[in-house]
Amino acid sequence: MRVIWMLLLAAGLTVLPRVSAHAVPREMMRLAEVLGAIHYLRPLCGSHEGQKWRNQMIRMLDAVHTSGDERQVLISHFNIFYYRYRDAYPRCTGSAARDANRLVSEGQRLAEALARRGYGR
Repeated sequence: MRVIWMLLLAAGLTVLPRVSAHAVPREMMRLAEVLGAIHYLRPLCGSHEGQKWRNQMIRMLDAVHTSGDERQVLISHFNIFYYRYRDAYPRCTGSAARDANRLVSEGQRLAEALARRGYGR
């Protein structure tokens, strides 16, 4: 399942159309939040992925050719959820690991929804 999610991000969202800050799709903002949360949770619970999820966020930002305002909206959503999960889970717990798995699945669904809406074509 993670492979599909990563492939969708790597291939499916690489040529997203330009969006404006007031028109940033809700799914794209949520995907930024999910990536922020995963960027914190996966390493906390033992994955050795380094900056993988942060780099995926950067790739998404570059792919949608965001303006400064648009970029800031998405970065803000990424950071808010990174810190929200950092504050909630100072160490890996069963709940943190379950949240990480749930968020990976949610990210996959979001990427698929964006692709269905024409993002990535």
